[in-house]
Amino acid sequence: MVTFNLIHADWFHLLLNLLRQLLFGILLECKYGSFRIVIVYWLSDVGAILCAMLEDSRKGGIGASGAIYGLSLFFIIERLNAMKTNIDHRLFIVIQLILFVVFPMTIIISSAAILGITVGHAAHFGGALVGFLFGIGMFGCPYPSNNNYFNFQMACRWIAFLFLFIYFVVTFTIFFLMDAPYVLQP
Repeated sequence: MVTFNLIHADWFHLLLNLLRQLLFGILLECKYGSFRIVIVYWLSDVGAILCAMLEDSRKGGIGASGAIYGLSLFFIIERLNAMKTNIDHRLFIVIQLILFVVFPMTIIISSAAILGITVGHAAHFGGALVGFLFGIGMFGCPYPSNNNYFNFQMACRWIAFLFLFIYFVVTFTIFFLMDAPYVLQP
């Protein structure tokens, strides 16, 4: 479970994941520091691994895509929240989201579909869910200001962290209650 994201199918897979990790990692790390981003990355990775194993414990998985999906959803939530405060830079933020998230993900997903590459959608979903919930928990909901803004944001943050806690408790519980798959077919 620890080495899941260190193994890749080939050099292209490794290079693609490294480029995406550097793209989101550097932008976020400059703003929030290494410690927070490492926490988001590893929690997203564990969430991805658990979700993939719950889908089918007999299949293996490789790559750091689940953790990178977590970073990308964390980045999206951070940028959407930045749009609330940086009114003058909204167009720049939208361009950032298109260039750093929408455009690369469209190319990657289309290429995988065209080439018939097997993709671990459950792992991507698990990592993205953790990144999304951690982003909401850290930044609050990207919601316009109103009179009860502070109370609403605090409620969103607590609910997001509660869902994150529930997700990990449920997936870890199911994971440890599952029968271990056979390494060799009997």
